[in-house]
Amino acid sequence: MPTTAPTHAESLPDGAGAPSPLARLLRAWDSFWFTPSDGLGLHVVRACTGILLLSWLLGFLGHQGALFGMDGWVDRQAYRELLGLPEGPPAPIGWSPIFLASSPWFAHLLYGGSMLVLVLFTLGIATRLTSVLTWLVVIAFTSNPALSYGGDVLLLILSFYLMVGYLLYGLHSQPRSARNLLLGSRDAEFFARWRSSDEGRTKSTAATIALRLLQIHIAIVIFVSGLHKLQISVWWAGLALWFPLFPPFETTLEEVLAIKESGQPLLLMFAINIATYAVLAWQICFPFMAWKNGARPLVLGGAFLGWLGCSLLFGLPLFGPALLIGCLSFVPGTTWRRWLSRTPMPSETPAVPQREPLASASARG
Repeated sequence: MPTTAPTHAESLPDGAGAPSPLARLLRAWDSFWFTPSDGLGLHVVRACTGILLLSWLLGFLGHQGALFGMDGWVDRQAYRELLGLPEGPPAPIGWSPIFLASSPWFAHLLYGGSMLVLVLFTLGIATRLTSVLTWLVVIAFTSNPALSYGGDVLLLILSFYLMVGYLLYGLHSQPRSARNLLLGSRDAEFFARWRSSDEGRTKSTAATIALRLLQIHIAIVIFVSGLHKLQISVWWAGLALWFPLFPPFETTLEEVLAIKESGQPLLLMFAINIATYAVLAWQICFPFMAWKNGARPLVLGGAFLGWLGCSLLFGLPLFGPALLIGCLSFVPGTTWRRWLSRTPMPSETPAVPQREPLASASARG
């Protein structure tokens, strides 16, 4: 009876063919950073970020000259005096295209051009060019220290890593035409295309690298925010959410007495304690669950509740959605494709089976 020759692995002693721990570490590192992934994950983050940036920039409509012009509320003299403060300006002041707005009409022109750039970027048009311009737009309109806001940092993070991703996206996987090299891959256009078909989708190392960089930065932001809260006594006591719920300068004596007379002040305090500790636990545990598929509902659910809390309790309309978009970057493109494919396109109609002619059916039978 013929026998098969032993394979190389079978002929080796036990353990001789096993990779070393260092080799496994390097292989895992290479897989984490450089395994090509479905570009849909990057495109979803881009579309959500573009919508957020458009809503942010629309808030300045009608006040461009006053807010960003060099003759507006913060003029040249104000910038010089801010730079001369002993501890520096309240927000870092660097170079910005907005500093060229020497007249109100130029500020309006720059604002209109920025809106056009954001619309094109959101739609995925010429992403290699519009991603860079979008990053410059965010830099330009976050440069005013009078409008400094905690959520601006997240806008810069999102726009920067999207720029990195789209500068590299399609360089090796797409034909190297002049159009693709200058404007970027057309795979980013027409978002509905990805919802209906798995065929021809592009797997991109650039998408993997950009999303990994964004994921790590978001994980650091959330984790460090949780560690910072541990340095504040009201978070240890579980009372941190009491103050945004009942602001000291807005809460009246009647409201306090109403809580006391409701007969359930202890229940309210217990709920506040639980919510406070839940916020701490979510932020501190975030790096340990963000890349786990089973923990994805907890990651996204916590980010959504954080959006509501930032908007309703703390009055931070941009911080919450920017954080949620950062958490959406942990969702792989294949998962997005599976989720979106469950919703049929409006143009899609179910195929109606055609009845076979009776003559041909009887002839075959």
